[in-house]
Amino acid sequence: MNNSKKYMETNGYDDRISFNDLAAHTVKLLKDREDSIPGPQGPIKGMKYLVEEDEKQKTIFTGSIGLISKLALCEEGDIVTIKMGKANNKSFYTVTKEGVDVKNPDTADLDEEEVPPPSPEW
Repeated sequence: MNNSKKYMETNGYDDRISFNDLAAHTVKLLKDREDSIPGPQGPIKGMKYLVEEDEKQKTIFTGSIGLISKLALCEEGDIVTIKMGKANNKSFYTVTKEGVDVKNPDTADLDEEEVPPPSPEW
């Protein structure tokens, strides 16, 4: 499988982090920028992060407002652990810095998986 490994390295696929593996990724935040990627119905806007994982520079792209809002509370050079979870057909992100969950102060008292009660009136 060496040719497959070489193909991944040559084409830049081994330098991207995907959270679909549901594993925790501990990274050092280096830079961020607004970016977009092609999607089936047009470009998907989001943020691209340059990070360092296991002493190797990698990139993360996300359109998740939940993840972006948590990383916006961090600074360049911070070491954070990011983990994606899934519940009720929805995904969510847990971001910890120095063992403490990073949460937006406006929603810090809400549980990540808490869903607001349905409102009968619009």
